[in-house]
Amino acid sequence: MDEWKFSITPYKGFEKDVLRLRNDNRERPASRSLLDWRYEAPESSRPSLIFWVHDKQGGRVGMAGVAFRPYWVNRQLYHFAVTGDISLNKAFRGKGLARKLFYFMNEYMDKNGLSPAFVIPNPAAQRSLSSAGWKRQQPMINHVFYINPGEKASQLLKSKAISFCLATIYKRLVSLWLKMIPSKGISLEHADPDDPQIEMFWRDFQRENLIIRDRSPVIMKWRYGIHPSNNFTVIKFLKQSVCVGFLTYLENKAIKAISIYDFIMSRKNLVQPAMGLFIRQVGLNKDINSIRITQNSNHSYSGILSRTGFVRRNSDSVIQTYGMSKTDEYANSVWFINSSDKDT
Repeated sequence: MDEWKFSITPYKGFEKDVLRLRNDNRERPASRSLLDWRYEAPESSRPSLIFWVHDKQGGRVGMAGVAFRPYWVNRQLYHFAVTGDISLNKAFRGKGLARKLFYFMNEYMDKNGLSPAFVIPNPAAQRSLSSAGWKRQQPMINHVFYINPGEKASQLLKSKAISFCLATIYKRLVSLWLKMIPSKGISLEHADPDDPQIEMFWRDFQRENLIIRDRSPVIMKWRYGIHPSNNFTVIKFLKQSVCVGFLTYLENKAIKAISIYDFIMSRKNLVQPAMGLFIRQVGLNKDINSIRITQNSNHSYSGILSRTGFVRRNSDSVIQTYGMSKTDEYANSVWFINSSDKDT
């Protein structure tokens, strides 16, 4: 007889248990306010669910959380079961429990019509998800634009003076290179997450053949305006006073880096001018060493970022899904995924 039991509860009413189990299995603890933000989002189509693993005494020793998020698949709106906070106490690892938990989740989602499910898991969870039938769609790729390589150069050259000179020359060359990218009449402005012009941009955005998360005002405000710990900045790109795209970022002063969470333009031929303008007007005017953006490997902007000066860096993150049908609607659609899809 199997000594392990599985159960399902809402997040509401079990907040302390989720926080404890999640933080017991992470190097970096989360706050209660972050989990409330994640699981009680106004955009959710239904209450979030927590799938639990119990030991023979009934204690909760593992879990996975599911929040329902709106995604467009070739102009049709679905609510993906976005999975996260996968946790299993150390003493119970290596026993196949994670795989059994995912099978339990699969059965429940199949029975209740809750698929497709979507996750960007850590490497340990990837193996268990794959063995439970979750499909590996494609890896995530880090793109890095180096603004100031001085610190890395000083580590290699052991000379602050030489590294400073090299960094100064490099920044001047970068500035010259960015000025060579045609602006195509684009300007940028700071904006609120639920800016009316961004709302109009998203309303008219062409979603054909894309798998992309919804960016309507209520979601933008939740994602970037009321985050409990991150102070996001929103930039909108204008062409003849019309919003043609937007970008959101987070500045980490401790590591002197800007992380771009969202970047979306109305047309591909505006991607390089907009990104070049952002680096020139924002990146070069801050005390940072790099600008980073993470996207799925087949993202339509990937090649454009490389031509703009970003360097590709492999990551250990992948997109995995369950219950995604093999219809033409999915098969012919391209993923449009970035850091904003991880709800962090």
